[in-house]
Amino acid sequence: MNLGTNLAAAVQLARLRNKLSDYYAVEGLGNPLRIRVPDEGYQVCIDVVEPAGEQMHSDVNQPSREAPWLF
Repeated sequence: MNLGTNLAAAVQLARLRNKLSDYYAVEGLGNPLRIRVPDEGYQVCIDVVEPAGEQMHSDVNQPSREAPWLF
């Protein structure tokens, strides 16, 4: 699907990208999952990242953040 053919969808995706960016900058900073929609299209991507601040407490025994449902 070409973004130029559906302006309404492109506008809503831009809003979603901005809201996701705002969320992960503040509230979702510690969330190990990142939802994003690349600029090139409509497909949603979910990335697993190390949460911010995790490195500061690396000497503390923390429970594993492994996702058992990911193979």
